[in-house]
Amino acid sequence: MGELLWVTRELLPGTNCVFDIEDVLFVDLLGEKALQWLNHLGATFVVRNAYGVDLCERLHLRRCAGEAIAGPDREGKRRSEET
Repeated sequence: MGELLWVTRELLPGTNCVFDIEDVLFVDLLGEKALQWLNHLGATFVVRNAYGVDLCERLHLRRCAGEAIAGPDREGKRRSEET
């Protein structure tokens, strides 16, 4: 989590960043505070698994459907921005 905070240290409120937390299996209290801080700055979170959905609901994080985000999929193929 420290690396994430270091990378995002220059973000300002209203930032439109998207973080894929699909592979996250556990978040401790410090991690929850970091996610809430990123959410406060305007970040959106990609989640597709039950833990991620529960995490976003508990912490009131903005989330988006992973299919709506352009980028390589698990096979390395590029997804379209259109769904």
